[in-house]
Amino acid sequence: MAYSAAAGAMLTGVEGLEAGVVYTDLSDKVLQGSIQENYTVSFGGGSQLKIGVSSYDYTSGPRTYQYGDVDIAGMTANAFWVGSGAATFTYASALASNVTIGPSVTNWVRNNNGFWVNYNVANYVIYSTGSTLNRGNFVGANHKFIGVKFQIGGQTRYGWIEISVPGSAKTVTIHGYAYEDTGASIKTGQTGSSNAAPTLTGLIAAKDFNENAINAAAEIIDSDVTFNDADGGDLDTGVLTVTGVRSTETISVSNQAHGVGNIQRSGNNIQVSDGASWTTFGVVDGTETGSGANLKITFNASSTPTNVDALIQRLTYQSSSQSGETSHSLTLKVTDGDGGDTGNKTISMRVFAENDAPTDINLSSLTIQENAGNAVVGDLSTTDPDNL
Repeated sequence: MAYSAAAGAMLTGVEGLEAGVVYTDLSDKVLQGSIQENYTVSFGGGSQLKIGVSSYDYTSGPRTYQYGDVDIAGMTANAFWVGSGAATFTYASALASNVTIGPSVTNWVRNNNGFWVNYNVANYVIYSTGSTLNRGNFVGANHKFIGVKFQIGGQTRYGWIEISVPGSAKTVTIHGYAYEDTGASIKTGQTGSSNAAPTLTGLIAAKDFNENAINAAAEIIDSDVTFNDADGGDLDTGVLTVTGVRSTETISVSNQAHGVGNIQRSGNNIQVSDGASWTTFGVVDGTETGSGANLKITFNASSTPTNVDALIQRLTYQSSSQSGETSHSLTLKVTDGDGGDTGNKTISMRVFAENDAPTDINLSSLTIQENAGNAVVGDLSTTDPDNL
């Protein structure tokens, strides 16, 4: 569709910056299809995307066709939308509020007319009569969101645009738009504080173990901690780490049977039960496995503060040392995937050495001559794990 130069001039909204979120309130800017109006969306001073609308009628034979379409065009080569479809028609979703737009989104697309972010809107959001054209997902959409990805200074940023499109698709109302200027994820509709840092309280300051017991079986570190993230939602791309782990130590998870909210580690998958099936909400790093090395678990979009809280309460400690472990600190930290973290939480670990009984008595065999006197019949040896 054609865009008028006058209508394409950028309009000034009410812009606010708070903790990483830059929000522009357009106070319900209405674009009229009858004059083919459009609006250039500017994130961070650059013109990344353009929204336009057109409408027209024409008669062909016995039918009169009435068209209204809303177009989205990318103004830069690094502006995209999430969705599906071929190069000519790509479809982005009319997203509800509180949907995360960020690195975890994988189905970014672009088309011949530009670039967008969403899970299924069309390049053309079309209304038609007497025809079967592509309609997209924004026809009749009220206060729905387009998620966007673009770059500022070579750095990827994520944002959203809120629009409404009536059933005729002959006008479009742009309510406002926002982006996260730190590169972190943003939730659709988020206009205020970028992120509230998660909290972890109640972690025990120190814990002691006896050598023989902790050699034989892992023990839960602390089952009475409280993890919370006031933002709610998921912790997608967030990370739990336990650092300071020695080569003789293992940090893992105490598995539970099926039960709502119960936790297990299956291979490298951290899973939660709904009572009947397991859902993976985190994955253990391939190198930082917790076995003789630090532990790192990366969360996905199925994670919740409740799941992470339950996971922390199921973390276990085990030592294979036969001479105990001197007092040292393990550091636990959780990030929420949106730039916030709990800070470093430390716990002092110590394993008291205990005397281990010898485990073997061996007599080596030798060949001696018959009737030989004072002959050595073999070497007697023992194995004592702790040499005490």
